[in-house]
Amino acid sequence: TDRDSLTLFTLDDVTAPWLPEIPTGTESTNPGVNAVIITPKKTGFLYLISEQLASDSAIDVLDEFATYCADKVGVAEDYAGIAATGIGNEPLGLLSSPDLVTPTDISGTVADTVSNSIADRGSVPKIINWIGTLPSRFHAGAAFLMAGATFAAIRSLVDAEGRPAFPETFQGMQLAGYPVILSDAVPVGGTDGNKVAIFGNFAKGYRLVTKADG
Repeated sequence: TDRDSLTLFTLDDVTAPWLPEIPTGTESTNPGVNAVIITPKKTGFLYLISEQLASDSAIDVLDEFATYCADKVGVAEDYAGIAATGIGNEPLGLLSSPDLVTPTDISGTVADTVSNSIADRGSVPKIINWIGTLPSRFHAGAAFLMAGATFAAIRSLVDAEGRPAFPETFQGMQLAGYPVILSDAVPVGGTDGNKVAIFGNFAKGYRLVTKADG
């Protein structure tokens, strides 16, 4: 886009009142409409490829570069939406947005890690209680977002009999019945304060907007 800002709108929260069978026609209080001004952020590449290289190569150089750049842009967008700091030209990611993410401690028997043992349930009840903190209206469509190492650590948690606390299902990657999305942009355990997983309904709390050229 060639514009230096875009405008989105949000609505204040409202409550749906109960009405008699024959409404009296009283108008409800209109919700507040708030304009949110955002600054577009852009990522991309600029490569110079000679005509000789493109025509003489044994492979399709342009196609190789397009595939390579698309992969790198995907990695950059993944990081931007999750962990970007908002400093400089970076957008503000989920983990850097205090209004969107409420931290919950799920560390277990080993400090700053997802862990437990047969004798100590460790992270298991913390994860279960964490799931329960999400308002019920957001559970339909909710998902986990974490790095592969964190997912493996959670799947390694056991109950008092040594069985998996969160058994594998045949519904793909799931945890406690919710889908799991893997991303290397999410930090892993081992460092105090790291946000190692996000749980919520991303469609309700985060909006991605694509601005077409022209």
